[in-house]
Amino acid sequence: MKEKEAQRKYEAKIQAKAETLVSGDVESLWMKLKESLLAAADEVCGRTKDPPIHRVSWWWNEDVAKAVEEIV
Repeated sequence: MKEKEAQRKYEAKIQAKAETLVSGDVESLWMKLKESLLAAADEVCGRTKDPPIHRVSWWWNEDVAKAVEEIV
């Protein structure tokens, strides 16, 4: 995160939730952690509602196209 205030809020929310993630099996622990990280990010950063403007992948260029063509 570029904004220091948002970064501080996110870290504080994650720290508060991390204290509750000490019990359970690995799978349930992972799900709780994932949900906590996403929820904190949503609270601090929000979400965009518009569809993406650019649908073209930035990494796709002529070199990649040639390499794929050689394989296929």
